[in-house]
Amino acid sequence: MIQRIQSLYLLITIISSVVLFFYAQDTEETSFVVEYFLLLITPVLSAVVLFLFKKRMLQVRLCAILLFFQLSLIGFYGYSYALNTQLTLTYPVVLGSIVHLIFLWMARRSTLKDEALVRSVDRIR
Repeated sequence: MIQRIQSLYLLITIISSVVLFFYAQDTEETSFVVEYFLLLITPVLSAVVLFLFKKRMLQVRLCAILLFFQLSLIGFYGYSYALNTQLTLTYPVVLGSIVHLIFLWMARRSTLKDEALVRSVDRIR
């Protein structure tokens, strides 16, 4: 499981999102609870994707869902910034989401490469 490169990308995503979640919990600023639950979705779903290493196409689909979620989170913060609504944790969440986007995209791409390799070997047999 960990010997595959996409597992390392997903592990980095899990660790960084958990750090971001605990950073959000430790801030003294008041924030709405929905934001914390939204920050908790990423590490949980990334852990699910990490442990589905035998089902590569399901991994690809769940990575795409996570990518969409991260894009929507960035869009939500961008929209609230455009309306001049001050949300707490704007910059760390946006930067963390960009990092998550990069690593999730690389994990999805690596999973697709693995699937193509497996299919090519099956074709040879």
